[in-house]
Amino acid sequence: MRNPLYQIAILLLLSAIGVIVYSYWVKQLPEKLQVDFISEIKTENLIQDSIQQVQDSLYKDSIIQVGKGQVEMNGNLDYFFEGLDKLPMSSKSIHIAHFGDSQIEGDNLTCDLRDALQKKYGGNGVGWMPLTSIVAGYRVTIGHQFNDFWRVSEIQNNSSSFEVGPAGQIFVAQPGASATYTASKHPFKSAWLIAHPNSSGKLAYTVNGQRSFIQWPNPGKFYLELPNSEGKQINIQCDEGAPALYGLNFENGKGCYVDNFAFRGSSGIGLSQLPQNLFSSLEEILDYRLIILEFGLNIHSPGVSNYKGYGNNLDKTIKHLKSCFPKASILVVGVSDKGRKIKGEWKSDVTVRDLEKIQRETALNNGCAFFSLYEAMGGEGSIVAWVQDSIPKLANSDYTHLSRDGTKVVGNLLFEYLMRSQSVYTQKKQKP
Repeated sequence: MRNPLYQIAILLLLSAIGVIVYSYWVKQLPEKLQVDFISEIKTENLIQDSIQQVQDSLYKDSIIQVGKGQVEMNGNLDYFFEGLDKLPMSSKSIHIAHFGDSQIEGDNLTCDLRDALQKKYGGNGVGWMPLTSIVAGYRVTIGHQFNDFWRVSEIQNNSSSFEVGPAGQIFVAQPGASATYTASKHPFKSAWLIAHPNSSGKLAYTVNGQRSFIQWPNPGKFYLELPNSEGKQINIQCDEGAPALYGLNFENGKGCYVDNFAFRGSSGIGLSQLPQNLFSSLEEILDYRLIILEFGLNIHSPGVSNYKGYGNNLDKTIKHLKSCFPKASILVVGVSDKGRKIKGEWKSDVTVRDLEKIQRETALNNGCAFFSLYEAMGGEGSIVAWVQDSIPKLANSDYTHLSRDGTKVVGNLLFEYLMRSQSVYTQKKQKP
């Protein structure tokens, strides 16, 4: 009697030969009669392959190369890296302010950069949160509910007598105004209330069923730490007065926190209106070491190539932010590729490069780092590929905004860029 294992081996060998012969023969048939028996196996690898294709295209014509990929060589991120070096000995966490347009709304992209940095440098949680938000319903990094007793003023049309805060808003509470925050993973360990010292009111906050009261203001300060704030959920409510609040800062352990400041429909120029005295006060609790500016979608117009006026305004904005954050590095992220329909076919709008050129020159002239998102995506034609060829889609069908999968890719690209640049910084430090 033959060995059963021998018979199985022969059967498998014959099957493999049959598949090879069929694969060659089927190509000779008309296309509509061709069948791919291994399509399911291929499908399982499509997502990873699409990401790899993006990664393979990242390094084409990149600005400066060390190995592969863009990297900061001029020391324009040194303040940030010095902060990371000192983090183990510091009593405070490091914060990054991520300013951007709707591309980062709902904590998109920011959360991916934050997760990667916190895995490496510690900390857990979202950092800064506003009192209300138009995108609270789809933000998954924290639960956020609020009622309608808040009078909200925006940077574009500030009807309040107080300056707006870093999120471009100020929230004046009426008695009964309430906001609740629920941690998505680990509980909050520390919480700070950020508000204007010229306003006043009585506030209550509830943690683990225990209600505590605070009387605002904290003389001469823009912030007040909430005692006994460790828990999975915090509710804050206005009992009396009309305190003008900016937001809250949540932390879980010392580490690196990336604060999401999304400005829908903004060019970023309004950041020049942010109050310097607010940030000077917050420096005592929030050690901002990196400012990321990620704008451009609302500046670019189809076919327009002259952006000198915008460049002048960007120059003023950067100078103002340097005065607000004297201990921070500034990273300008260039505009992403953007599509334009030409004769019924989607193509990259070539004038995106004109806008990016102004962003790059203005950043470098002000001693800022610059990351070309356009090149990182793959250069000209990349937005079309991210919509039409990627599985899952990395950009939406408006050929402008990134999809959630696309923001994950870009968040990872930014992290890798920072880590490559930090390696250069470390190597320079070690040289005699």
